[in-house]
Amino acid sequence: MKNISIAISSVAAAAAVLTGNAAESTESPSGVVYEQKFATAADAARVEGAEFVPGGGPDGRNAIKVTGKNGRAAMPIDAELLNLLRGRLVTVEAMVRGENLPGGGNTLFIAPKYTPGPGEYYPSRSADKGNYGWRKFAYSIRIPDYCGNLQLIFDHAGKSGTAYYADLKFSLAPLPEPLAKENRNTAPLQKTPKYRGAMVGGGIADPEVVRIFGQEWHGNLIRYQFGGGGDQNTPEKYRAWGQARIAALDKILPELEKNGIKVVIDLHSGPATLNAILQNVGIWTPEAQEMIVDLWKEIARHFKGNPNIYGYDILNEPLEPSYVYTPDGALDWNRFAERIAKAIREIDPDTPIIVACAIGGNPVGFGALKPINVPNTIYTVHCYLPHGYTHQGVHGAKMVGRYPGVKYDGQVWNKEMLRRSLEPVVKFQQQYHVPIFVGEFGVARWAPGAEQYLTDYIDLFEEYGWDWTFHAFREWDGWSAEHSIDPDDKRIYPSTTRKEILVNYMKRNQK
Repeated sequence: MKNISIAISSVAAAAAVLTGNAAESTESPSGVVYEQKFATAADAARVEGAEFVPGGGPDGRNAIKVTGKNGRAAMPIDAELLNLLRGRLVTVEAMVRGENLPGGGNTLFIAPKYTPGPGEYYPSRSADKGNYGWRKFAYSIRIPDYCGNLQLIFDHAGKSGTAYYADLKFSLAPLPEPLAKENRNTAPLQKTPKYRGAMVGGGIADPEVVRIFGQEWHGNLIRYQFGGGGDQNTPEKYRAWGQARIAALDKILPELEKNGIKVVIDLHSGPATLNAILQNVGIWTPEAQEMIVDLWKEIARHFKGNPNIYGYDILNEPLEPSYVYTPDGALDWNRFAERIAKAIREIDPDTPIIVACAIGGNPVGFGALKPINVPNTIYTVHCYLPHGYTHQGVHGAKMVGRYPGVKYDGQVWNKEMLRRSLEPVVKFQQQYHVPIFVGEFGVARWAPGAEQYLTDYIDLFEEYGWDWTFHAFREWDGWSAEHSIDPDDKRIYPSTTRKEILVNYMKRNQK
């Protein structure tokens, strides 16, 4: 199998809309680009491991059948279609019927046919359990522009059930507006970070804590969470929640300014479902998106002209598997980010706007991110790779080993592997000449080798000139550099090795 590195140059997209094979061409296709109705046995045979069922689909149309005991089925994605998908947000849809489905596993999802590069991954949706009649299934995935050969996996059946599929199609979400010449960044990219700090929650409210972070830690930047809004799912509730977050930040801004600490306003919660690690997975309705835009207008009106605001981080870790593209429906992340930014710019022309990459803020998301057509935009990345190492022991996750040398996702992780995982971000910055901000990075305090892991990542950020905020200061103790490596020890210590590493880097803020 081919083992590809992240560093592959992007592939120019072909311009064809496919129905089984080829059809009309466009310069930048969107909407349905592939359909498979399993009209013949030969069409069904493209799905390896599936059985052709003539007339077995909805309303007597044809279908295929996949039985779990025979193993998952897969359809290779041919080169012509793959060239359309690279670097794009793809919605996969099909009609599905289930018999005795075990649930909890994967569904219908795109996956690599090669060993993925460091950090490259393809999230899917969880399968329903039991028996059900024909229903529409859909999920979306951003395909990195550097990917190798891909396949579509048919996995609703799991290991014991039976699933039927009909009317398969792929759609592409439209691209955002091209970046206009007048909105491009012309300032030189910084070669050394100017701001080094930490992400914070409500624990920063005490003036003495602010003093400690500014004077003893030497931090000059915080990423301040507007968190807890996931269940505020009406316009009135979400607006009131946001106003309360604004008021809380107002109370501590004078202390932050006195201690030389600037603020990233981090909208951590949209007005909808978040997953267990607080990624925004449920904002893919017009109603939820309207609430977010309205809140950002209010934030921009309130903080416009405040020199102590480093930037507006418009949404934490968007994740799109539950997004479904329809021409008149909700926007995908790239277009939604542009909509938020333009709404802010109507009110505040100057404060930098900070845009995360899907998938969930990870470096892999830069392989399918396009710059938004708004001036003074910073792009942000969250660095926790490999996730199994940094999150070992978190929410019951298994312990996986020591860094460097920990084996995870088919890679042996060390500083060079961290560097390779950041290549999509470096490539994006070089291609579009934009600033990069590392909004989050960290490791569970009990993870073996955490000290070296932090050192290696920060060394890379310093090399690339990226401002950064460590996750996290006085938030959950599991990420704390002021706690010991014992998960059951809740005491704050005046010194730990991890804290001293961070403080020594933050002292560079004073030079």
